[in-house]
Amino acid sequence: MSSELLIQLAQNGIKESVLATFFGMTPKAVAAVLAKARANGVSIRKYKATDLSVSERIVIMYLEGASPKSIASELDCATQAIYGTLARVRKAGLPLDDHPRGMAQPDEVVLRFKERNAFRLKQEAEQRGIEADTLAQLLMDAILTDSLIDAVLDDGTSEEGQTCH
Repeated sequence: MSSELLIQLAQNGIKESVLATFFGMTPKAVAAVLAKARANGVSIRKYKATDLSVSERIVIMYLEGASPKSIASELDCATQAIYGTLARVRKAGLPLDDHPRGMAQPDEVVLRFKERNAFRLKQEAEQRGIEADTLAQLLMDAILTDSLIDAVLDDGTSEEGQTCH
């Protein structure tokens, strides 16, 4: 984490909640970095602690991996408004496109499914009395643990990356 970048983004008006999500820090840790910078004479606007604004929610949802279309649907606003908010945040200096969207932890991977597959996954999970994300994790763990990628894909490529004839 670059304290200089965090401070610069805060000076540009990016709020602490967004910075915490972007940098994978707790809001308390971000507040501590900014407090130290303020104590050293850096001018950073201090915002009142309130509920998240719509703009903050948009950016946080985007950083967590949601698509602009799904954010618009969830927040009941126009997709163009989502793109506009993201553009303003980029203009303020937050490098959204450099952030591994949806990957808050380096050892986690977010999977995206086509709508029909997501629906099927939810159905299968309900039959087993578990959440869809839990079922997806169990499936991926079994495939990777038992080296079943070739068997599942049946694409003619061996583990060594050579095509089978």
